[in-house]
Amino acid sequence: MYSISKRAHPIQFVNAFDILREQKRKLFGMPEIDNLLNFSDKKNICIVNRSTKYHNFLYSLFTQFCIDFYCFSNIDDLKRKNKTILIDAGSGNNLGYIHQNLIEKSIKTGFKIDKVLDNIIIVRAFTFYQFANIIINELPQFMNSLDRNIQIIVIDLLDTLFKTNRKRNSEFNLKKDFDENAKILDEIVNNLISISDKHFVIVSYNDIKNIAIGSITSKFKNTVNLNENYDISKEREQDKNNMQLQLEIKSINNIAKDFHVIKEG
Repeated sequence: MYSISKRAHPIQFVNAFDILREQKRKLFGMPEIDNLLNFSDKKNICIVNRSTKYHNFLYSLFTQFCIDFYCFSNIDDLKRKNKTILIDAGSGNNLGYIHQNLIEKSIKTGFKIDKVLDNIIIVRAFTFYQFANIIINELPQFMNSLDRNIQIIVIDLLDTLFKTNRKRNSEFNLKKDFDENAKILDEIVNNLISISDKHFVIVSYNDIKNIAIGSITSKFKNTVNLNENYDISKEREQDKNNMQLQLEIKSINNIAKDFHVIKEG
């Protein structure tokens, strides 16, 4: 007889249909994007905004991610087991916009906003070190206390890292801030990647000046870049309620595609 440590290899019993559904999750609701994403083992995606024009679109996306994850199951009891942890690393400035988007979508589609809100847990970070403590120390402990399917959405990953008065910050100073905190940022991202073994992890950040380059996105299985450089003359020809997005999609399978989609704004 011999004994095996229970801590060494914890056993998990999971539903095969749930695994298949997660692997084929239609995150964006746009086939030209969703067909390129791969959630077969690690369920993570990094969304990088390289434009000043896409903030409203991003808020709409985050809102839809929350709604879709609540509706991921058709049975009410299972819906209550789906929890979204919404981490605002932008000093809490993003949550109001997302709440407003939830209200607007509730009015438009008729879903019950109180049930969706009940399944969203929010946390704000006002400094970079507070954010690091949340991801590295607090989040794993909190998740262990939940017997739930969890989706983590991190908004504005780099916001608290950079100086608050960005208008006075040169590109050199931004890069200096980034480099000085690179080790902590690396630990933050590695923790999120580890969590994505079991739970969905969606991370976004703004990098209009391309400070981070590929040091963050290279760690994620899927990346979506919202790019700035598109034909403005074509934009003017469009209906004012629509937005032309230039997207670069990459997955760990080296699938890459650069294209434009029209999205209602």
